[in-house]
Amino acid sequence: PVHTYCKRRVIPCTFLNNNNNNNKTHCKTMGLRLGSLRTMWLPLVLLVVVVVVVVVAQEDGVSPVILIPGDGCSALEVELDPVEYVAPHFYCRHKTKKKYVRLWLDEELLLPYKVNCFTHMMKLHYNQTTGTVSNAPGVSIRPVEGLRGLEVIPSKPSSSPFGKVIEQIRQTNNNNDDDFAIQAATYDFRLSPAGNPEYMQKLKTLVETTVHRTRRKVTLLTHSLGGLMGHYFLTRVVDDEWKARHIHAWVPVSPAYGGAVADLLQVVTGDNGGIRWLKPSDVHDEQRTDESSYWLLPDPHLYDDSTVLVSTPQRDYTAHDYLALWKDSGFGTEGAYIHNRVRDLTPWMEDNKLQDPNVKVYPVYGNGVPTSMQFVYDTTDFRKSPKKILDTMEGDGTVPRISLQAGDGWSQAAPPLILEGATHGGVLSQEALLSLLDEVVQISTESLAHPIILGSER
Repeated sequence: PVHTYCKRRVIPCTFLNNNNNNNKTHCKTMGLRLGSLRTMWLPLVLLVVVVVVVVVAQEDGVSPVILIPGDGCSALEVELDPVEYVAPHFYCRHKTKKKYVRLWLDEELLLPYKVNCFTHMMKLHYNQTTGTVSNAPGVSIRPVEGLRGLEVIPSKPSSSPFGKVIEQIRQTNNNNDDDFAIQAATYDFRLSPAGNPEYMQKLKTLVETTVHRTRRKVTLLTHSLGGLMGHYFLTRVVDDEWKARHIHAWVPVSPAYGGAVADLLQVVTGDNGGIRWLKPSDVHDEQRTDESSYWLLPDPHLYDDSTVLVSTPQRDYTAHDYLALWKDSGFGTEGAYIHNRVRDLTPWMEDNKLQDPNVKVYPVYGNGVPTSMQFVYDTTDFRKSPKKILDTMEGDGTVPRISLQAGDGWSQAAPPLILEGATHGGVLSQEALLSLLDEVVQISTESLAHPIILGSER
């Protein structure tokens, strides 16, 4: 364009103000020099050319992808107020002076003794009177934004579980340096939408901005807890009209719709994540305050009262006995309060089926991997680790299949891609998933978000 008023709009110059001689004849469009409205047939010819050009240009397009990671897969930063923050121990001198530094995952903070400083910063505090949740005084925590926020270990791209997915999307886009081709919507994974409603609005804005800038609907790719986040967003935050204009497809990978038995360990005893030198008790006090830990518990809508999840010499506990379990594990009042905050976040219908998100869905999950289904204790002291863990082969190593498949029957859901032998996180690197994703993101003219006709944006 030869003038600023010609940019970003495909319009005949004669549609400009013809009383302005400076604007009248200086726009060149499609190699034509247009003058006044005396040549009435030229705009009509140009209209046909413009519409054809737009259709051809968009037909081979690719839907931009937004990644929503799972539990523990968003990097977190912390800033400590030098006045308000009171360290629990003399050796908790974290290197921050009104400056954000990496908290999750700073491996050094998981070393003996220093882990006490880490859990003190990560622990959530609830005010049951006001219904609010916060960090310790003087502690400010935020997610690292963008794709860099998926690098759980600082400056190590290989630490991102989405590495192969990101590479695939970039190849699909011919390795164009497009900031909107693939993005990450990271978040503070300790919190649910109850404690972090701002995240849902930020996600909505991110989708809208991406659609506006690319003129293409967005594909959401979620993993694990991100599946719960995605489902909540599509059923509780946006309506069908909005989804029709902004969402091309949703690819839930390893979705924990109905929770996972493995997450009970974080609330009841503590989970060291397989780190040998870390005792479960070192992290238990922090883990059992995470809202997400309760949101990820086995849901009573799927796990009936005959499915024992925790067993002790004194009694058994099912998904319908959580109040008794919190009380017997020494976290009765606060455990019940946190669980009550999140128990109704996932919208279940009367027939114990998940609410349909009313978008195109392409489910992907692993199966055939030993998956925890019951923790057996030889004592009523839950501070001690379970003596035995009973597994099932119906699951991906973290989430049982009954939870993974809860959304398979939705009206616009494609047959699930079930990868035998693929683990909960390993499925993100499977070639079958990458091939499916390459097909899903191909966008047709019917999926254009705002077709450009006569230079108007609709």
